[in-house]
Amino acid sequence: MNVESAGGWGDISPDAFMRLFVTQMQHQDPTQPMDTNQMMAQLAQLSTVQQLDAMSANFASAFRTEQMGLARDLVGSTIRYYDNGALYTGVVDEATVQNDTIGVTVNETFIPLDNIRGISATASEATETVQ
Repeated sequence: MNVESAGGWGDISPDAFMRLFVTQMQHQDPTQPMDTNQMMAQLAQLSTVQQLDAMSANFASAFRTEQMGLARDLVGSTIRYYDNGALYTGVVDEATVQNDTIGVTVNETFIPLDNIRGISATASEATETVQ
């Protein structure tokens, strides 16, 4: 059975692939065994897919950490943001996560990072600049 003809690697998990692969090995015709090159190519493809999945998960985790750092750095800053279609200005009270979305809280209102349209200096930075 050619796994690629069944819809591609995106449609099969590594565990399912291994079950299919072992089943294929158990039920192959002993007089016409599977081509070794084809078998090795399938295993190499599985390994590549597993490595890409791991890299993707690592990048997603790093991106999430970066977003949390950005949200944390906004605490005390004045931001311009959209909420329900209107543009507002307010001071960030805290960095927070709501429904797996990273954002900030302004006056007890959760603002996703994607809704922020501008950032002004914090009050202490503005004072330091003037001195």
